[in-house]
Amino acid sequence: MELLKQIPDQAPTPEPIDEKMLARLDLYLDFAKAASAKTGRKLEDCLFDYTPIFRTLTHGQEPDKENPIWKTYIAGLESNPLREWTIKYGLEQKNKPQPKPLGAQESKDISFSAGCVTADIEGNMVQLHFENKDPSESGPLSKERIPFRREEMRQIFSRIRKDYSGVQIVISGSWLLSIPACRRLLPAPFVDAAQVVDTNKFRGLGIWGQFIDKNGKIKQDLKNELFRKLKEVDSSNLREAFPVQMMETQGPISDFYKEYGIE
Repeated sequence: MELLKQIPDQAPTPEPIDEKMLARLDLYLDFAKAASAKTGRKLEDCLFDYTPIFRTLTHGQEPDKENPIWKTYIAGLESNPLREWTIKYGLEQKNKPQPKPLGAQESKDISFSAGCVTADIEGNMVQLHFENKDPSESGPLSKERIPFRREEMRQIFSRIRKDYSGVQIVISGSWLLSIPACRRLLPAPFVDAAQVVDTNKFRGLGIWGQFIDKNGKIKQDLKNELFRKLKEVDSSNLREAFPVQMMETQGPISDFYKEYGIE
């Protein structure tokens, strides 16, 4: 679901850039500009703190304003229009091999998926991610598709039980934790432990997915609500402008084994 990674490479006769991806980019840029006007912060700071653009340009590196990729992007804004430069620079970065940060260790993380569910394992923890890969017209969390999501969850945790028995803790962070249909996939104690993330930084994709419908298009009514509420909220608490809040939770993996009947 990441934005600029999906924009095709430039070529002598390039294909049209995906309009859905451009609509997402416009959402991020419009929010950064509106947040800058609301808070009085520099646009470059709002792009850094309030959008996933850093993450996209750097292929998921840790946020750092001194990152050379980011510094080049910001420098380019001095002589280029915001939207056009973001697209152009995103195209340039798309297929570039990313340098390993100084002092970084080789990743030992393990990641695998079953349908719409992805598990990222690091040490004794697994983080769950949900993404719409459902081909149906009804939507991935519709009543008729919930049995498919439960089967995917069962596959994920069966594999963890079999191959990664050292995993003890499950964590998750997403706006989807606010949605009853998603919560029904999870053990009750895991749901009960969920709390709203008290932050005014929106650099990840976890909170922005609420604006994308099942066909990958922007939910215009929800976008309109975001900008309407942005005018009303206190400038020190922009997260309250988001229609659905980002939530985080964690719990023992044994609750998931019990929920899915895994011995």
